[in-house]
Amino acid sequence: MKKVFYCVLCSLLAMMLTTGCSDDDETVETIRVASVRSVYFNFGMARPAYFVKENGIGEWQFGIIEGDFGYELGNEYTLKVTKVVPDPGLMDANTYYKYEGTISKTQTDSKGLDEQAIYKEEFEGVPVPYLVYTGKATLDTITVASVPSPEDETYYIKEKGDEDWSIMKISGFRKDEYNYVAGYEYVLVIMKLNPGVAIENVPPYSYLKILSKEQKDSQGGFD
Repeated sequence: MKKVFYCVLCSLLAMMLTTGCSDDDETVETIRVASVRSVYFNFGMARPAYFVKENGIGEWQFGIIEGDFGYELGNEYTLKVTKVVPDPGLMDANTYYKYEGTISKTQTDSKGLDEQAIYKEEFEGVPVPYLVYTGKATLDTITVASVPSPEDETYYIKEKGDEDWSIMKISGFRKDEYNYVAGYEYVLVIMKLNPGVAIENVPPYSYLKILSKEQKDSQGGFD
């Protein structure tokens, strides 16, 4: 069941990467969003997937919503969205929703959901991935130094309890204006594969979220 669900969510991700075509069909409508959500993974990075009902009726289905509507667990939402139906000629073309506005927010417990697909638990605002539940990975926070490392895609980092900086590659965390900028020290939420675990397409360290960003000079030796 979980393997099938994972494939569905990977398909949804592929949809998001292939929907830049001007032939996409867009309509404005409302959707109902459940009080719990699911998650899909992009090379180990957890991203939210929601349970939705178009126009508030029918069965719950998986949906990707572009845009931040301040989702909080334990609340159902009615949203105004633009439904985007990609050109059917595109590979892995699937429908998704662009957030336009919130109509209502109600504290409740949604019923009739696929229990195996629900991710109720969060760590620092990040959905807990299935790899963590199965003991193959751990969610943690790390500090990234303001001093850039000499190698591409690597950073000086400290895990909890470390006194010295070490160099580590962090998948998904890039040296650009949207992620890492030299001169700023960061605290990140990462998913770390446990010792002895190797999974195809899942790197040892995966960036999930920036918790803090502070302009400062990181202290310590940088060898």
